[in-house]
Amino acid sequence: MPKHSVLFDLAFNAALTLVGAWGALQCFWPAKFKSLRDRLGRGYNPATPLGQMMERFQKESGFFSRVSGFSLLLIAIGALAWWWLGHPAVSR
Repeated sequence: MPKHSVLFDLAFNAALTLVGAWGALQCFWPAKFKSLRDRLGRGYNPATPLGQMMERFQKESGFFSRVSGFSLLLIAIGALAWWWLGHPAVSR
């Protein structure tokens, strides 16, 4: 059985927790999500065609933004459940 480092376990679980928190914000608290996203910056160039499409999508976000946030939350919960219930490193 391969040995996993505790640091990797902590980093992996922290990353999944952040993904789940981001998804929960996006799904259940869209106003707070938008204010946090605006403070973090865009991460793309709005002058490019893809950037213009992203700008349009963010202005029109609503139902699909909530669905994508819910799917992020479900993915994070599923991955954490897999990690803690079925991962061989946990059952040492």
